[in-house]
Amino acid sequence: MRLLNHKFAKGAAVFGVLWASNSTSVEAQSQQIPGAIQPGQIEKQLKAIPTPKADTPALKVIPEQPIPSATDGDIAFELKDVTFSGGTVYPEAELKSFFTSLLGKTVTLNQLRAAAANATVHYRNDGYVLAQVLVPKQTLQNGIVRLDIVEGHINEVRFQGDGIKDVLGLLQNYADKIRTAKPVNISAMERYLLLINDLPGINAYGSLVPSPITPGAADLVVEITQQSFSATLGFNNRLTKLLGTYRAEVYGEANNALGLQEKSYARVFQSFEDKMTVLSLGEDLPLFNEGTRLSLMLNQVWSNTSLFNIANGLNSHLVSLNIGLAHPLLRSRNSNLSVRGSFSMVDSTSSSDFFNETITSDRIRSFRAGLTYDLADSWRGINMVDLELSQGINALGARDPSDTERAAGTAKLSAAQGEVDYVKTNIYLARLQAIAPQWSFLAAFQGQYTEDVLLAPEQFSLGGEQFLRAYDPSEFIGDKGFATKAELRYTFTPFANADMTLYGFHDYGEVHYNYDRPGIAVHAAGVGMRMTVTRYFSGYVEGAKPLHPEQSTELNKDMRLFGGFKLTF
Repeated sequence: MRLLNHKFAKGAAVFGVLWASNSTSVEAQSQQIPGAIQPGQIEKQLKAIPTPKADTPALKVIPEQPIPSATDGDIAFELKDVTFSGGTVYPEAELKSFFTSLLGKTVTLNQLRAAAANATVHYRNDGYVLAQVLVPKQTLQNGIVRLDIVEGHINEVRFQGDGIKDVLGLLQNYADKIRTAKPVNISAMERYLLLINDLPGINAYGSLVPSPITPGAADLVVEITQQSFSATLGFNNRLTKLLGTYRAEVYGEANNALGLQEKSYARVFQSFEDKMTVLSLGEDLPLFNEGTRLSLMLNQVWSNTSLFNIANGLNSHLVSLNIGLAHPLLRSRNSNLSVRGSFSMVDSTSSSDFFNETITSDRIRSFRAGLTYDLADSWRGINMVDLELSQGINALGARDPSDTERAAGTAKLSAAQGEVDYVKTNIYLARLQAIAPQWSFLAAFQGQYTEDVLLAPEQFSLGGEQFLRAYDPSEFIGDKGFATKAELRYTFTPFANADMTLYGFHDYGEVHYNYDRPGIAVHAAGVGMRMTVTRYFSGYVEGAKPLHPEQSTELNKDMRLFGGFKLTF
């Protein structure tokens, strides 16, 4: 009986899609194609969730030490005042506060040096890692002691390693910014060393050595290696059955081939049953000398679903172009803030071979602005915030059928009343909290809000690898919605050069529509294992159970088993 009902339901779904292609009613035109096979939703498999760059805090705060008591045999003198020479960072009153407890008293040289060490700690805690407050040799006059302040700077930045092509001089520009920061602060060194590491394929490590020619200064030695080419081969079974279940991925990138610190890449997703092909080509280029990047990306999606064993099924095609700019306002080891803006063009069509007719045709043009912030805090947690505002425009080739076409049901949009001049907001929040040795907890939220009826490529979706993992990618779509996940993790090393993480999770989400159609709440839970062996192999196995509603292609709530791996070269 389950098999009979399963086939009947599939046939009913086919009839609904095919009937919609010839129907003239507005209701029949909207949302008839399942979200999992909408070309605009398939493209979302290329988009990864934001990941934090923050690590452990860069500086540990060093506490001030108490001033030692005088001991027998110490040389003592009456301290009436202190003066400072060479300081530019702090006002004299702030530095003098470290010596206030000694003024007007008989003190020893060791006590004076301890107070100077605390003033040095003050500099170091504020990031001035080369600064020193010194008690020089001097003749004491009227109980007044002179203190020398060496705030420190980088005299020279030296690059070591294989010859790196740098036609634009970016490496030297970053080096000059570190060298000209006087006095040097850890924030300047971190920013530009990390921006060097952000260049495609580059791994840079800096170390400080005393300057052989300039007292109080240091030289920064930067060891650089660059990987000119990398590739990834992957496999998983995360596709919907409508597209073939099994998906292979091939990714390759070439770094700095022209010496412009550019990255060129290509990615292909291919279903094993040849029902889906996704091609992505991209170029990433530096602009100016503060970490700004220009990105160009061209995506194409081809899919051909047999629509439940009917030979003449649904053919879909999507072409999208995205042009973006991103700039790091803040770049450090423990906190980062970047802003971005982009323009995108999406053309997608779906047609029925059975009726030889176009079912949907969307053309969308959008401007987007966003920011990403992450922070590693003192409570051993890493926080992530990503916000994006999107504005669609009815220009530059966007397709906005007339009210007459919409009323007649001939608009052939992926959503009957879908708007090309939409406005929507997306948010992603996450916190990864260390709770005990080897144990951690991840909580994450993503949401989309709009008051407009959206076309399929802009709709919010649930299902897939990140949220509501027991369901197929984009199994549930709507104009707005949210998703949450909670994941408890245990990480250990089973053998050399291997890391394994065991985890359990619960996901919850909702999708809603801005027209007369009910929303839906979705629950899922499961367990899994992730493994990384050296830097060349990673993989996972996951068991995920739909809790509500039934999974749409299996028509049950049985546990589903997923797995995949990646080989990196």
